[in-house]
Amino acid sequence: MIESKADNTMGLFISLSVFNEGAQLAASKQRTPMLLLDSGHIFNLIMRGEMALQRVVSRIKRHAHQTGSSYLAATDF
Repeated sequence: MIESKADNTMGLFISLSVFNEGAQLAASKQRTPMLLLDSGHIFNLIMRGEMALQRVVSRIKRHAHQTGSSYLAATDF
């Protein structure tokens, strides 16, 4: 479990589909230990060369720190 690791530990869950609202809520906790990337990030940002994976992860991580939500849709970048 991610919660049992060091404070600065985060997980990255990648799906080639999309995350429904229930999955987004389940991953978004007080300390937001997991970030969610889906097909929108992979196909619309990374594979098209719009952003590198590291930059996408960094943007979602910043969003998680600011809002507590582990998911930021690619369309909201």
